[in-house]
Amino acid sequence: MSILQLNVEFAGADWKRAFAEELIRRLPGINPDAADEVADALYLRYPHRSPACTAAEVAQTEQAPARLQAARNDYDSNVR
Repeated sequence: MSILQLNVEFAGADWKRAFAEELIRRLPGINPDAADEVADALYLRYPHRSPACTAAEVAQTEQAPARLQAARNDYDSNVR
């Protein structure tokens, strides 16, 4: 008699895991559950893209408003 062990993973589980880990690395303040949700959504759109590159693009987009606000603050402090 032998024991059969089944490892059932959902489609794209490795991609989603790699994406979420990279996104959390790039955006340390992000909630891990939110990173997982973004991974779920983006895997459906970009299953053949690199998860690391996709996470980098998302992180850059998420940081853009913060960079813009920092630039505005610098400008405001120099004008006064």
